[in-house]
Amino acid sequence: MIDHHVDADEESDVRVIDSNASSASELIYSLINWYARRSNTGFTPEIATCLYAGIVFDTKLFKHSHPERALRAAAELVTHGADPQQIAENMFSHQTYQTVKTLGFALSNLMLHENGQISTLYVDHKTHAMNGDLDGVVDHAMSIDGVEVALFFKEQEPGQQRVSLRSRGKVDVNRIARQFDGGGHILASGCEIKGSVNEVQARLLSLVREQL
Repeated sequence: MIDHHVDADEESDVRVIDSNASSASELIYSLINWYARRSNTGFTPEIATCLYAGIVFDTKLFKHSHPERALRAAAELVTHGADPQQIAENMFSHQTYQTVKTLGFALSNLMLHENGQISTLYVDHKTHAMNGDLDGVVDHAMSIDGVEVALFFKEQEPGQQRVSLRSRGKVDVNRIARQFDGGGHILASGCEIKGSVNEVQARLLSLVREQL
């Protein structure tokens, strides 16, 4: 198993875990780089493209998780054939009509709490079922001036919520997510919790307030 989550608990014969890495893609880059120096094989443009895309996605365009290491890895991957402009275009500039409609629905439920330090938004299970590609929605709630933590509730089915948590650093959202068998990073984590949207929101708001 190759992971950058220190709390990764999957069983495997070999475990490569580095919590200082920005992403699993950066770890794979390091392993290939190490192997390439000792053999005649190494990066192809296809491998470089996939690893660059993985780093960009996990760091949210180098905003999170040790960007200095990620930037060095990304720069070398470009020399091996990764095309930053094309990758960014493919990853961030193409959305379906339904994705944009779902974003509008989620933003219509946007609320602020604790004098604007916490933002929340949600989609119900019917809306979520129509479009599972909702990864970027929480970033809109996080972009509001003054917001320290954003919580995005995605109802999987009645009584079951999947939650994306984002933080600017004042609050460790990984610590919160792990209380519900979730996890991720200090700045970006996720978990699933049983209960209605209102019930789950109340529980998480209480935990966030403890760290503000």
